[in-house]
Amino acid sequence: MSIDTRLLKIGAQIKLKRSWKLNQPIPLAEVEAIESKYGFQLPEEYKSFITKIGNGSSLPPFREESCQLYPFKDGHQLNRLHEDFPLIENWE
Repeated sequence: MSIDTRLLKIGAQIKLKRSWKLNQPIPLAEVEAIESKYGFQLPEEYKSFITKIGNGSSLPPFREESCQLYPFKDGHQLNRLHEDFPLIENWE
């Protein structure tokens, strides 16, 4: 099944859940500018979701806690995403 078909199905399922409110999608050009600025690439499936379906959301509470899908946006915390993950030894 193609990513576009899967996204259409996910979008339809989300629309059925009236308590789920997705933020507006982010323009692809904005995502690509952020990727270029910080030197990383998002997975294509994630990029398609945030540019076609929605960029973040407030979901109804799960158990007693609220749930957030944080939107993808530019910020200083992205400047290290291109670096290798620093954990090189077992921490257990």
